Amino acid sequence: MAGKDLIMWVGYIHYPTIQNFTDEARDLGISKRISKVPTDYTPDETRLFFIHDEGIKGDAVIFGYCTVGDIEVVVDSPDNIPDWIDGPVTPIIIDDVRMEAQRGCGFRDHLGAIYLRSHRNGNADPDDLPTAKLNICGDLTLIDPPLDYNLIFDEDAKRFRSFKRVDGDDLLKQNSHKLIPTERAVNTLDESIREIKAGTKWSDGEREALIGLIEKIGPYRACKEMARQTSRTFQSCMYQYRNNILEREEDDVGELIEL
Repeated sequence: MAGKDLIMWVGYIHYPTIQNFTDEARDLGISKRISKVPTDYTPDETRLFFIHDEGIKGDAVIFGYCTVGDIEVVVDSPDNIPDWIDGPVTPIIIDDVRMEAQRGCGFRDHLGAIYLRSHRNGNADPDDLPTAKLNICGDLTLIDPPLDYNLIFDEDAKRFRSFKRVDGDDLLKQNSHKLIPTERAVNTLDESIREIKAGTKWSDGEREALIGLIEKIGPYRACKEMARQTSRTFQSCMYQYRNNILEREEDDVGELIEL
């Protein structure tokens, strides 16, 4: 899925949860350190996608992206850009950098360090987004629900340094979604439910498990999560929700009205 866009990991040590990174992106914009200047980079067009496993190794999601506005290098003088840096960069003086707010990953006060900086969204219009599954949060565009990194790229979700190439258009067309890792850890189903074979009749226990997920995370995500953890398909889970669970709730309301 190589292309004109980029994809990087968000480090668990500095940002234990996706929410930590999202909050900083909203308040300070996005700054990601890289080891080299990417080739064929187009300011205000190239997108940078983000991966996180929230410390649960081997289980990752792609939760959002930003548009890269600039590539900066930290220098002590505008004329002292290191010779080994190949590509267009904007010099930023280290004394100015030290006046910035501290980020989760610390200060950007490392001479010669290269950073991808997000394009400022400003008053971006949510109606301009390519799909309703995207939400704007400062410079960050959130993918909701997140994409399943394991299914789309690497089933082992091995972390890597710096960036890799990706086709952002193809990525956003993917329909493999799952909850963020920490949400799934909380919503893990009982083993007896997870071991039920496909093709068998739905049990009351399965419906109760689905109801429990719906109460926590809503119908769509609950059905996605039920399908991920069991042999049931997403369509089967949605059928149970629409034709059994909803009907039962409506019957319960009707009984209360009669009383």
